[in-house]
Amino acid sequence: MSLKMFPKIKLNLIRKDAKDSLYKDYSGRTKNKRSVFLCLYLIPAFISIVLLVNGILVEKDFANFLVTGISIFAGLFFGLLFIVNEKYNSRKQILSEDSNEETINYLKRYKIFASQLVSQISYTICISIALIIINSIILLFYNVKITMIMLILNKYDLIEIGNLSLVYIINGILFYLSAQLIYFILVILSSTYVMLMDDLDFEQD
Repeated sequence: MSLKMFPKIKLNLIRKDAKDSLYKDYSGRTKNKRSVFLCLYLIPAFISIVLLVNGILVEKDFANFLVTGISIFAGLFFGLLFIVNEKYNSRKQILSEDSNEETINYLKRYKIFASQLVSQISYTICISIALIIINSIILLFYNVKITMIMLILNKYDLIEIGNLSLVYIINGILFYLSAQLIYFILVILSSTYVMLMDDLDFEQD
């Protein structure tokens, strides 16, 4: 089913903008793509593979803990979206009275910074929702056997292989997205720190 059936849902756009923002600094210049690719794709894949190879799977109790924790983070990210927008609008209003080139360039840089942060926060919320759904699946169906298929095939070992494969796939996706979530949280934390320090310098000036 294509997302084109739901024109109001722009998940692909959010994903594209968030990942593109990682390849550019606050002035719009391109950064080192190898380091971003390493942190965004290779390290999460490596962590997921290592955990699965060692037989580490998410249990129901831990999945319940993750749902609670991720839900809290998602709520905080929603609040941060409005803060970023408010900060940009306040700067735009104050700096509009000063039309010198330095001020205009500052506002342009801050607009790039704000748009990057908004896209990163939005994508982090999307990852959080996906993780909540995956953890909910683990909570609901972790011990469920596919009894109907068992009756049809009458091959218990084949069903066990299918169940185990499904469990590993779900956990692999969970570990991969969780590693990406941690990476984006660190990026957002760094960006928020820059924004707050910029606020302090702005107020002093």
